[in-house]
Amino acid sequence: MILGMAVAVLAAGLALFMAGTRSVAYALFYLSFLPFLTLDPSQGGLVSIDGLEGGNVAWKLGVRAIATLGIAVLGYRRRGEVFALLARPASLPVLGLFAWAVIGLPRAQDPWVSFFRLGELLAFFVTGVVLATEVGARHDREPGRGGIAPGDVVRRHALALLPVLISAIAFSVLHPEIAFHESTSGVRRMGHKFMNSNVLGFSSTVVFLWAVSALRARWALHLGADPATNSRRERLREVTVALVALGLASYVLYHSRSRTASITALGGLAILFLPWRAPRSSGETATMSPGVSADMARLASLRRIGAVIAACLVLAVFATSIGTIEEWFMRGGTSADIASGTGRTGLWHDLLLVQVPKAPLVGAGYLNLSSAGGFEHAGHAWNNAHNTYLFALVSTGLPGFLCVLSIVAWPLLVAFQRAFRPLPGSSPAERLRSALDQEAWTLLFALQVIVAISGITGFGVAGYPNVAMLFHYGLFAWVLSPASTAHASEAIGASTDATCSARQSAVPFAAPPAATATRLRSAVPRLTRAVRGPQIPRSVR
Repeated sequence: MILGMAVAVLAAGLALFMAGTRSVAYALFYLSFLPFLTLDPSQGGLVSIDGLEGGNVAWKLGVRAIATLGIAVLGYRRRGEVFALLARPASLPVLGLFAWAVIGLPRAQDPWVSFFRLGELLAFFVTGVVLATEVGARHDREPGRGGIAPGDVVRRHALALLPVLISAIAFSVLHPEIAFHESTSGVRRMGHKFMNSNVLGFSSTVVFLWAVSALRARWALHLGADPATNSRRERLREVTVALVALGLASYVLYHSRSRTASITALGGLAILFLPWRAPRSSGETATMSPGVSADMARLASLRRIGAVIAACLVLAVFATSIGTIEEWFMRGGTSADIASGTGRTGLWHDLLLVQVPKAPLVGAGYLNLSSAGGFEHAGHAWNNAHNTYLFALVSTGLPGFLCVLSIVAWPLLVAFQRAFRPLPGSSPAERLRSALDQEAWTLLFALQVIVAISGITGFGVAGYPNVAMLFHYGLFAWVLSPASTAHASEAIGASTDATCSARQSAVPFAAPPAATATRLRSAVPRLTRAVRGPQIPRSVR
């Protein structure tokens, strides 16, 4: 147990170092993923863990309490920004789901357990709000540098799942009896007692897609821009981190044998390699200089080349290993098993036609699917709806279901709009920054799609606490906050009245009036410093 705790904490520290941040808020965020691991070989299990004899429950509660308390302290210190974000319309779906679920608690099998789980959901959301204020505070401290780039934010969040992968690989060596599970049909999968295989698949997919995006962005910088974007040492570090993350994620993704994760990984790759959309409207085209149009076309052609290469590699792998891939994907089952969602469709049918009509407005109570007999199906009680959206409909009624849809769809739409509507700059440095920002938003859109799809077969953003829930709420507030666009607005059009008024309207991260006036008077020097900053290339050929 002690060895497992040490491995997990060291893995979190290593991932934080690889992410390139010393933020206390992000350190607590990384620790928040560790309670999802089962580190005690004498207990293990996904649900049936009783008592504190083995120390596993104490470990989970202790780490979660430390992380939650630390986030609460940071939230109190930044309470002005936190309350400003909570007052924004984007927070309404989450707060609405919490409030409506509280109303239905008397109907739950065990209201106190349900209330505790709801508190965890709210704590995850507040964690995301505090992380958004961290990005905003950095933006205010370094206005001349354009704040934190979207790519840096996505890197920090994606690598937060790396401790899960590192710990899984370490336990496959130290305690393979809880890291792997062999079914009656002889299929051996990573996950078992350590962590659910599908959750491991989700975690590895997120890290895998980030690594692919990071390597492709570095490749585009070398071919489409001046390779002297930053120091040779920094470029080597970026590539090394991405390659290590790619190797770890690929290993866990393969051994988890999660069908949902493999499908979403391929879908995410398809999204990443879509060509950047060139501006099509007459207004956009009229404001672009010939140099800007040429650079955007060159970057788009680079993406097409990368898409062709990736497609050829995928086809080559399928052509040479079709039998192995089929065996890996089928896992000893049949096509009928896949068509039924491994038995899930029967459960969904009963929940939708039997349970939902009983309480269509308030629901049956949050987490009423319990081993105590919340819902009977196929001869025994179920504690998992295996579908986020259906779970919300059954447990919180139609209002809660609409809140969950909004929680998933809102950031998905925002990421889509920013991924496929690039904002070109007026200088080479700004055009390059715009391209990198668009790459980050494309990755964000792919990750949001993964969260939406994984919710079809798992808990997702509602239900029992899980990795996907914490990851989604960790990004939710930032994606929908002014801080997510502050980087681009600072670098592009910093001297225009429109940009200044937009920054002033960003309530959580707006500077005081006197500071804003000073910044307006020094717009040209600020733009010069932005081009000379460490994140901005000094020259782009």
